[in-house]
Amino acid sequence: MSRKIQKYILAILIFSTCHSFAQAPAEIVQVNEGLLAGTSSPDGKIQAFKGIPYAAPPIGNLRWKAPQAPKHWQGIRAADQYGNSAMQTTAARNPWTAEFINDQPISEDCLYLNIWTPKHQKGESLAVLVYIHGGGYVEGSGSTAISNGENLARKGIIVIDINYRLGIFGFFAHPELSRESVHHSSGNYGLMDQMAALKWIQKNIASFGGDPKRVTVCGQSAGAGCVHDLIASPLTKGLMSGGIAQSGSDLVPRTPMLTLSQAEKACSDFTNSLGISSLKQLRDLSADELLAYTKKLPGVLRPIIDGWFLPESVPVIYLQGKQNPVPVLTGINADEGSAKSNYGKIPAEEFQKQNRQIYGVLYEDFEHFYPAHTDSEAGTSQVESARDFGLASTYLWAVGYSKMAHAYTYYFNHPIPWPEFPQYGAFHSSEIPYVFNNLNKLMRPWTPADRQISEMMSSYWVNFVNKGDPNGPGLPLWPYVESKVAQTLYIDLKTETKLALPSNKMNFFQLFFAQPL
Repeated sequence: MSRKIQKYILAILIFSTCHSFAQAPAEIVQVNEGLLAGTSSPDGKIQAFKGIPYAAPPIGNLRWKAPQAPKHWQGIRAADQYGNSAMQTTAARNPWTAEFINDQPISEDCLYLNIWTPKHQKGESLAVLVYIHGGGYVEGSGSTAISNGENLARKGIIVIDINYRLGIFGFFAHPELSRESVHHSSGNYGLMDQMAALKWIQKNIASFGGDPKRVTVCGQSAGAGCVHDLIASPLTKGLMSGGIAQSGSDLVPRTPMLTLSQAEKACSDFTNSLGISSLKQLRDLSADELLAYTKKLPGVLRPIIDGWFLPESVPVIYLQGKQNPVPVLTGINADEGSAKSNYGKIPAEEFQKQNRQIYGVLYEDFEHFYPAHTDSEAGTSQVESARDFGLASTYLWAVGYSKMAHAYTYYFNHPIPWPEFPQYGAFHSSEIPYVFNNLNKLMRPWTPADRQISEMMSSYWVNFVNKGDPNGPGLPLWPYVESKVAQTLYIDLKTETKLALPSNKMNFFQLFFAQPL
C-alpha cells in the first residue's frame, strides 16, 4: 500500500470519528512527538493545526521551572481545537472588545501553539511568522479572533500563534527557585516558554512546509517587549531571522528592568507577608490561589535581568551591539493612550506641573511646542506631545538598532471606524486586525479604504517575513532607518513616507533623551 493511500485512509478514519472536522478531511502531519491531524478550510487552501503541545505541562513540580520537552503520544492526535490559555483574569472592556480578549479555558497547562499553513508544493519551504500576544505579561492568548492566522497565511506564509505562562506563573522570581536552578536564576519563565516554542518550530516546521531558517518573531505591546528580549538573549541565536515589534520599541523603557536580586526580594517579601516561607508551600497552592496574587505584584511580574536568559538589561545589550543582528520592523499607533479616562482632558495647571517634573530644564522648550494656557489648549497639547514623544522614542531607538541591522519604522494613524466611540482613535492594538487581514473578525462599519489599508499592511508584514524587507510591488516605498533623514512610514488613508517629526521637535526630544534618567 502506498504512503499516499495510507494517509488518505487515515484521513477518512479521523474524519469519520471526529465531528469537529466538519470542514474537510484532516491533513496528517508527522512531528517529533507523533502524528497530528489538522483541519482544512472549506476551499482547501489553508490547513490549520491547533492546540499543539510544544512543551510538557508546567504543573506540579514543573511549576516555575524551565519548560520541559513535550511527551510523545500514540496514534493520531486531533489538532482541531485550541489549547488552554494561560492563567489570567480578564474581561472585555472598551476599546478592547471581545474579539481582542481570550475566549478559551485557562489553565497552568497552557503551553500550546497553533499553526496555519497554505497549501504548498512538496519540498517547498515557506517563511514563518510566530506571533506573541500582548497583555502586560498578565493576560492575552494566541487564540483571539483578531490574531487568527488563516487570512495572513493565504498570502503565502506559515503563521503560528503561541501561548506562554503569564503573571505569577510566568515571571515569579524567588531565592529558592534560583538555588534549585542549574543556572542560578529564576523569573523569565514566560520568555523560556517562547524560546521552547521557537526550538520546537526549528525541529518540526519543515513537516508543515516551513523554512526553519526564515522564522520571524512578531509581537504587540508586551509581546513586542518579548520580541526585543528574544533578540537580546544569547540563548536564542539561530532561532529567528527577523523581529516585528508593534507598540513596544522605546528608547527609554517606561519600566526599568529589575535585577534578579531585586525581583527575588520583592517576591519573597510579598510571600513572607502572606505567611508563606517555603517553595513547597508555594507549589502546594492551587492555580486559582496563585492567580489572585498576580495583581498584588505590579511592576514585578515581567522580564528581569536574570543573569542567564538576559545577562544584562535589554537596552544595555542593544547599546553594546550584543543582540542577534536580525532586521526589525517596529512602530506605534497614534492614540496609544486613548483608553485612559483622562486622555486629552488633563487641566492646564496639572499638565504644566506634570511636564515641569518630566522635562526639568527643558520645560520652556517643551511649553513652546506644547502650550497649555487654557484647559482646551492643554488637552490638545497632551495628545500631540504623547504622539510626538512616541514617534521620537521609537525612531531614535531604531537609529541605534540600525547600527547592527536594518530597521523599519511606522506610525499607524488610522482610527478603526467606530461611530459609537470615536474618542479612542487609533488605539493601542487597533492595528492588529489590519495586520492579520482580519477585518471580517471584528464587527465594525468597515469601508473600502479600511480593506485597502489592511491589504497593504498585511502585504508589508508578509514581505518582511519573506525577505527581511517590507517593500514589494504596488506598495508605497518604505525606506529603512538612517540617522541622517528621520523618515518613517505614515499609515493612513494616504500611506506615505514622511519625516517622523519636524527637525526642531526631533532635536528637542534628542536633547531630552540624552539626559540622565
